[in-house]
Amino acid sequence: MRRLVSLAPLATIAVIAVALTGCITPPPLPEVGAPQAQQGQGPDASGEATGFVWPRNMASHGVVFTADGVLETPAAAPERVEADVEAPHAILYVDYQCPHCATFMSAHGDELEAAVSAGEVALEVRPLTFLDSTSTGEHSTRAANALAAVADEFPEAAWAFHRALLEAQPAPGEPGLTDAQLLEIAAGAGASSAQLTARVEGVELRAFTAAAGESNRSLPVVDEVPAPTGTPAFYLDGERFEDGLGEPGAIADFIASQR
Repeated sequence: MRRLVSLAPLATIAVIAVALTGCITPPPLPEVGAPQAQQGQGPDASGEATGFVWPRNMASHGVVFTADGVLETPAAAPERVEADVEAPHAILYVDYQCPHCATFMSAHGDELEAAVSAGEVALEVRPLTFLDSTSTGEHSTRAANALAAVADEFPEAAWAFHRALLEAQPAPGEPGLTDAQLLEIAAGAGASSAQLTARVEGVELRAFTAAAGESNRSLPVVDEVPAPTGTPAFYLDGERFEDGLGEPGAIADFIASQR
């Protein structure tokens, strides 16, 4: 069962044609798994949490947007489960503190939105958190935590929230967004509840965010395609998009060329 996601056009963003060098990820840790700093082992075989809180709709360690809505999945676990989608599988790696990711979405967000709405691709957004060191307040982790909370509770608002997070991104070195700002952005995207407030303020999905961030920078994109060494990184059925970054229509052309 899939829940419909709102992909209504957002406010028009001026597209700036720039060359994106990307933000470079550090070397991955030797092993992927749940963080050891807290007690608990994540969900057990029945899906029940045993110490950590794990979100629904992110079993692939990303949010998957389809023409029919966000791909619904049971509670995630430390091990990534590949998304089962019918449309060509597009994957976008982002860190919400990466300025190049913000530029990428400004340039190509509308094209991606149109491609998803038309059923041309199923787009999976995989968050990374390696840029926590560039701002105070763990902005990358807290933003990814908020996205996971929204995807779990308000999947229909996840796409708008994802885009709004990048639009509101603080400059490198500046303090990260406050809890109040994250919640205000979520409310603007259509996500607001007492539970969401608690999850954002308490960074309740921190363990999942850490495990997902580590797997996303360690495990192959698909098959034997190695994980990217920086963000943003966009793939379609394993083929990486590199030519035409920031150029209007480049993503649409790339998707058409892969059919």
